[in-house]
Amino acid sequence: MHAISLVKTIHAILLERIQKGEWVIDATLGKGQDTAFLVAAVGEAGRVFGFDIQAESLHHVQQRLRSSVLTLYQANHADLLQHLPTVAHGNIRACMFNLGYLPGGNQHIITHATSTLRALSAACQVLMPDGIVTIIAYPGHPGGAEECGAVTEFCQQLAREEFTVEIIVSHSTNPNAPVGFVLKKCGQPLRQHSINR
Repeated sequence: MHAISLVKTIHAILLERIQKGEWVIDATLGKGQDTAFLVAAVGEAGRVFGFDIQAESLHHVQQRLRSSVLTLYQANHADLLQHLPTVAHGNIRACMFNLGYLPGGNQHIITHATSTLRALSAACQVLMPDGIVTIIAYPGHPGGAEECGAVTEFCQQLAREEFTVEIIVSHSTNPNAPVGFVLKKCGQPLRQHSINR
């Protein structure tokens, strides 16, 4: 039996939520793997907002996808609220984070706990009801364990009446295996839910 990659697991979870025509965010463009997935998921009527601090990443994604649904920003994902159009606030179905460094790029340019936490907070703010944030963190590179720990703590501190949290860990004994986080925004505060279902 073959192991299913964490990326594929996250994609499968997102496909259960994202519909054609919706608006989504790739907060860490990288080489565009998640971006391509999101472009296909939202279709020609949707919008994908992408963020990365490296021009190399934006150039790679533009060359790879050439899609009219893409709006790319060479910016830190921590500044997401400053760049995202106001009309998108509260209308984002999904936001993806794939932390670490650009595959095949400069491994000294990495995401950092401080800016990632700001970005996660912003992502949670712009989600629509029933929206979802997914994160893959990599504790194996320098600074990665700290960032993964900070994301775990962020998730634990989220108000349970507003978000449900799922943490996906590998069955591997490798302590450096990537960790997945799935944050689902409640459609309405739990205190308004009927108990007579």
